[in-house]
Parts: sequence; structure tokens; C-alpha cells
Amino acid sequence: MTTGTSGVAGNRPAAYILYQLFKYGIYALLAYNLFLFFEKDLAASAELFRNGIPLADLIPAYAITVDIAAWLVLLLLFEAETYIVSDETLKGPARWTIRAASTICYAFILHAWYGYLVQLERMLGATPSNIADACALIGTDYTYLLSLGDYLPIDSASCAALNADSLFQIPNSLIVAGASSMQLAQKLAWIDVINATTWLLIVAILEFEIYVQLMGRLRKNALKICSFLKIPLYGVLLFNAIYWGINGEFLDFWDAFLWLLAFMFIEANIFEWRLETSDGD
Repeated sequence: MTTGTSGVAGNRPAAYILYQLFKYGIYALLAYNLFLFFEKDLAASAELFRNGIPLADLIPAYAITVDIAAWLVLLLLFEAETYIVSDETLKGPARWTIRAASTICYAFILHAWYGYLVQLERMLGATPSNIADACALIGTDYTYLLSLGDYLPIDSASCAALNADSLFQIPNSLIVAGASSMQLAQKLAWIDVINATTWLLIVAILEFEIYVQLMGRLRKNALKICSFLKIPLYGVLLFNAIYWGINGEFLDFWDAFLWLLAFMFIEANIFEWRLETSDGD
């Protein structure tokens, strides 16, 4: 096996089995989150694209769903490379199969990253509305923005709150928002972009580590540099998770927390892999 954790099984089989169950349980929870985010994207796109989603906007409209689906596949590919598949197999045709699948995942991830940029541009493009009374919108197709991706029908309670605040409208949509909700949505859109960019930087470092490990060139100095670069990046991801939690986006917080755990398993795989093949350099 490519990872040293396989050696643990011989000494502590119960602990090893529990560890694996916990790890793959986290992966399963991430798969379930994919369904939850799809429901969220579906509801949001129905409001943002009342006249149907243009083909060019299909992936940006479902940016979160596409992003998570591609990341799930990529996570499993990392698991295969760093734990499941043997070194000998990885140096054969299996390596090219994994590389091809990873390339497809990265194409979708980059497109989803572009979707987050489009979302940010849409939120930042909100302009003051000329609607004098938000209560006049009750019973119409207008909805109001509660938070990023959360669009609700306007009723008597919400229209009173909207009238008490400065009213903004998202361009080319029937979505209005109070100034405070709009500012929060803009901040959350920025967090989405920062989060997606940070993950891209982390997997770039992981890809480098896996490549040099397979080539037999992963040395202690290289490991130290990679770790030095990744620590602040993981710190950014942790900050993003906390920010989502504080601002009431529990699903985003929970998902971010699970992803951090999942990649800690990949980091552990690489560490054990390195120990298993270490020649004392």
C-alpha cells in the first residue's frame, strides 16, 4: 500500500478499522451535503433566472453543486493515490487514468470558481431601488434576499423591515434586499471566492507533493516548505468556516469543517506514505 497506516492494522486492528470508518464516514457526509447544496442552488437559480437559465450560465447558476461534485471526485482520487493504490500500480496506466480524471475535475472546479466570481460581480452590482414601498410587492414575483442564495417571498413582516432599511435590487432580477442583507451577501460572496481560491492553492501543493513522492524526490526540506505554505492556507479556510458559522450559514460552516477534516486525512496519508518510503534522507 502507498500509506504507512496499513501497517497499523497488524498491531491495532480495532483502532485501524475505527479510523477507516470515521474517515469514510466523513466522505459520506460530504456526499450528502452535495444533495443539500443542490437543493439550495436549485432554489436560488429559480429566482435569479426567472426566464430560464441560458446555456452559458448553467454552470455559474449551479456553481456550488458543480464545485462540490468535482471536489468529491477529486478527494476520492487523492485517497486512491495516497492510500488505496500501490506505488507500483501508480507508476503504470492507473496513474494516467487518475491524472485524466483529475484534469476533468479541475476543469469543472475552475469553471465553478468562475461561477463564484460571477456571483460576486452580481452581488456587487446591486443598485439602490426606485421602489418606494416594498409592501406593494406582496403577491408579486418579487422576492427578497435574506442572505447569499436565500430568496424568500415578500410578506407583511418582511416588507416592513425592507421599508425600514435602504432598498437595493440585484440587476436583471426581481430580487430586492435591505442594505444590511445586501452587505452581508456581498461579504459572503467574497468569502466564497477567497475559499475557492485557497483550496486551489492547497491542491496545487498536494499535487506537487504526490508527484515528487512518486518520483522518489520528496525530501525533508521540500516537506518543510510545503507545510510552511499550507499552514496559513488552512488557517484561511478555518477563518472562512468560522465566519460562516457566526453569520448563520450553518450548512456552509458544517461543510467547510468536513472538508478540512477530509483533507487532514489526505495529509495524514501523505505523511505516512513518506514515512513508509523514507530512506533516512
